[in-house]
Amino acid sequence: MCWSPEVTHGAAIAADPRDMLMSFIESLPRTIRGEMLMFLQLYAGGGRVSLDDGRSPSHLREHLMAGGTAAVGRLLAALAAIDFSLETMVARAREAEPVLRRLAEDCSGSAAFRESYLSLPLRRRHGEQALSDWRRLRETALTTSALRAFEEEQLGLRHK
Repeated sequence: MCWSPEVTHGAAIAADPRDMLMSFIESLPRTIRGEMLMFLQLYAGGGRVSLDDGRSPSHLREHLMAGGTAAVGRLLAALAAIDFSLETMVARAREAEPVLRRLAEDCSGSAAFRESYLSLPLRRRHGEQALSDWRRLRETALTTSALRAFEEEQLGLRHK
């Protein structure tokens, strides 16, 4: 199950938004976690963040844990990348079914096309649930006011 805002809602403002983001990523099912990590590397890591084989979020955590303006910029880039990537992932999964079905039929000897087609419903459900959970997280804990508080803290304008 993906991250639930009910778990930390009471402490949302005091919690480090980078930790909340990482908890969300680490809670994603394996069926979509690697894809999300690749999107984060591509869009929020500037291609400089090594994510091993796309399954380990440890390098992303290190990347996000910078201080000062770098911390704010990297967090905002990661949030935007997740906003964009989850929406895109869900939309493309819906569009991919007829294409993958046709490829699986036309290339019946290809295990890869068949596996992609057969796993699509599960990946689509996982993506839709992750998008729902992400939207709830953005509405409850990773709000604009929480991000402003994080920015002020990182810039030394306010203390925890």
